[in-house]
Amino acid sequence: MSKIHEVSVKYFTFRPVFKFLKWKIKVFINNMVGNLIENGARLKRIFIEPKLPEGLAPLTELAHNLWWSWNHDAIDLFKSIDPEQFVAFNYNPVALLEELSIEKTTELLADKTFMAQMKSVYKSFKDYMQANTCPNRSENCLFLHGVRAPPKP
Repeated sequence: MSKIHEVSVKYFTFRPVFKFLKWKIKVFINNMVGNLIENGARLKRIFIEPKLPEGLAPLTELAHNLWWSWNHDAIDLFKSIDPEQFVAFNYNPVALLEELSIEKTTELLADKTFMAQMKSVYKSFKDYMQANTCPNRSENCLFLHGVRAPPKP
């Protein structure tokens, strides 16, 4: 018997076994779910949210505010994290931060130049947000993701 025949004979020999195992697994899962429901167990959704280390927390606030998109220093900051990934994520800093590895975050925390740049950009952002262009932040001002309405003439 040639090799091709041996393989095909083995395939047809074990095919009913695979069907049986597939059926057994299906029955097992159905029984397990049925038992959980009967015993009052509740299935819940779990949401996993990535969180940066405390030292890099300002990046999250910057990324979730549109201010970064017109501030060249902020754009350069996000680009300096990983230029190829920043472009691959279509210049989306939120996606970039979500995909950071633990090794990369450790590397960024150890990089004194990056940390100084981040602190400088974050200070500029906070100064911008605290600027008193709208006294008492009245309803005449538009606060949507940090975007302020232009002052009235």
